[in-house]
Amino acid sequence: MSYERIKYNNTLVDNIITDYIHILIDKHKLKEYKYINSLEEFSLLPLRGSMKYINKFTNEFKTGGLLTKIYKNNNKWFAIIKKPNNKTYTISFNSNHIFYLDCKTRNSKIRTILESFLENVNKGNYIIT
Repeated sequence: MSYERIKYNNTLVDNIITDYIHILIDKHKLKEYKYINSLEEFSLLPLRGSMKYINKFTNEFKTGGLLTKIYKNNNKWFAIIKKPNNKTYTISFNSNHIFYLDCKTRNSKIRTILESFLENVNKGNYIIT
C-alpha cells in the first residue's frame, strides 16, 4: 500500500472517530465537558474535577465521579474516581472515552447562575420573604 493511500485511510478513520465523539457528546449531553483525546491530556488532568466516561467496547455510559488520582501501571494509564456514596472506581484510559469538567469551570457556572438570580431579585422579578 502506498504512503498516500495510508495517509488517506488514516485521515478517513480520524474523521469517523471525531464524528462519533460528537455524536456521543450530543447523545449524553456532555457539551460542557472536554473530551480527553490523548494520554498526555489524561495524565495531566487536575484532580477534583468531574469525570464521565463511555466504555469503548460496550458503549455503556457512566456518570463517573470526582477525579482523585491518576497513575500508570504496566504501561497503562488509570484514574480513580470517587462517587457521592464514597465508593471508588478505577477507570482505564485505554478502555474508555473520557470526558472531564474542571471544578473551576463548574464553580464558575454556579457563580454565574447565582449572580443572575440575585440580579433578578434586585430588579424585583422575585420576592424573597
